[in-house]
Amino acid sequence: MSPQVVGVVGRGDGTLLLDDRAPQALSVDADTFAAARAAYRTAKHRMISVTALRGEHDWVVALETALLAGVRGYDTPPVPQWAANVGIAGLKKWHRLLTKPTEKKSWHRIFAEGSRAAIGLTRLYDCVTHAYTVPGAGRSLYADFLEEAAEVLGGERTSDAASAFRRSGELWSRLAAIASGASDDLTRYAELADLRSAQLDGQPVAEQMATFHAEQRDLVANCDLTPIETADVFGRLGEVLAEIIEIEQPALERLRDD
Repeated sequence: MSPQVVGVVGRGDGTLLLDDRAPQALSVDADTFAAARAAYRTAKHRMISVTALRGEHDWVVALETALLAGVRGYDTPPVPQWAANVGIAGLKKWHRLLTKPTEKKSWHRIFAEGSRAAIGLTRLYDCVTHAYTVPGAGRSLYADFLEEAAEVLGGERTSDAASAFRRSGELWSRLAAIASGASDDLTRYAELADLRSAQLDGQPVAEQMATFHAEQRDLVANCDLTPIETADVFGRLGEVLAEIIEIEQPALERLRDD
């Protein structure tokens, strides 16, 4: 499992203030924090320090560097073996698995019906809407960044890319809507996912969160989607995904241009 990534945003008298995306910073004893970091041995106490800027800073260079880093990161797998699953290559592979029933790992085979279909479609909804992202697979946030960068950099390259990713975000949200609209049970699952997310943004109540999760588990287990119904859903997902690829690929290529 991946570790919990937190930000240390303050310290004093042997206590650290941690930002883990909770509504308020958490106060943790420094020794307890050190023990937790040491427990995840493979990370080897990995840490990134963010310090204040000193002297003059060239924001144009910084933004251009950030843009190029983002574009490179989009298509760069964490390990070479995952190259076909990342970036545009990953989207094209997913499109093939959605639209080619004869593929060995086609969604028509792996998520053909019932609870298996529910697992694939609910995971799609969660990943596009809530898991380490914001609705629309994070494209709206990226578009916000590109729009702000365009004000500094000038020209049309960055502003055009911002518009493209704004539109792409709408399409990613459509993917989530198609997945959650596949059946009444999956619509209810998505409603519960949204409620759980809202709870996490406030003051979550453990008992209520457990109740939401239990209902979601039952909805997935009792899903009665048929192969004919899922084939229709996968086809519609594939159509939208093709639009996403057509938008994002040229936008990324435009950002790569100097």
